[in-house]
Amino acid sequence: MAPQPAETIYVLVAGELVMISDGAEETLHPFDSVRFTAGTVRQVVNRTHLPASMLVIRPVSR
Repeated sequence: MAPQPAETIYVLVAGELVMISDGAEETLHPFDSVRFTAGTVRQVVNRTHLPASMLVIRPVSR
């Protein structure tokens, strides 16, 4: 994956997802959140057979 263009906040709304960055993994459950600074390379993985929903918050590029 490409590095994040800006600071980004992810909020898991439903399901379960694994966030991977710099070799570290963190499993998110509903209403958990994680923040990545600009330039961070990250991966989002759904290891379940169930759907998941995530809110992504990032500044608008102008």
